[in-house]
Parts: sequence; C-alpha cells; structure tokens
Amino acid sequence: HQEEQMSEQEALHRVFADMGALDMVVRKAFRKQVQDPSPLDLDSFGSMMRECVKSRSTQPSQQELKMIFDLLDVTRDGSLHRHEVFALQAAARRATLTERDINAIEDIDRDK
Repeated sequence: HQEEQMSEQEALHRVFADMGALDMVVRKAFRKQVQDPSPLDLDSFGSMMRECVKSRSTQPSQQELKMIFDLLDVTRDGSLHRHEVFALQAAARRATLTERDINAIEDIDRDK
C-alpha cells in the first residue's frame, strides 16, 4: 500500500511539473470542442497530451494521464464534455489576466 501511495505521489509530481503541456492540451481540446462537441475520452485526451509533450524525454504514463483526466472530469463519467472543456479554458484565461484586466472587467460589470 505504501509503494502504491508513493507511486501516486511521484505521478502527481510529474503531472504538475509540466503545467505548460496541460495548458496546451486544454487549448487544443477547446479548439476541438468548438468544431466537434462530442466528448473526449481518456484515449483522445492521452493522444493530445502525448502530442504536446513529445519533446520530453519521457512520455506521461497511463497512470499519469488517468490522474489528470480524472481531475478534469468533473462529472466523473469517463468523458470530458464540452462544458467541462470550456470551463477549463475560461479558468486558464482568467489565470492569465492582469490586475488591470480584472479591474476593467469589474468596471464594465458595474456599469451594466
């Protein structure tokens, strides 16, 4: 049990060490979902992730891919649906906004 827990911790460390790749996958999934609203399964997500990290010396393991996928699969049904992908993209965009951007948005909201 302790070895399994250590393996999960190592996998999580590797997953979050490359947030740039995850951001690229979210963007790629968003573009795909705009054109085709069918949900993404683990295999499709894994293919996108592997493509985004192909320059790394090691590819993400199936365990790592499943961990990431399960974190993103809010509905817990084994698929990333359009609303989940869009929410991820929106969260990523909010994370890159500057304080000035946020203030401008709040000003616009107050004026409505």
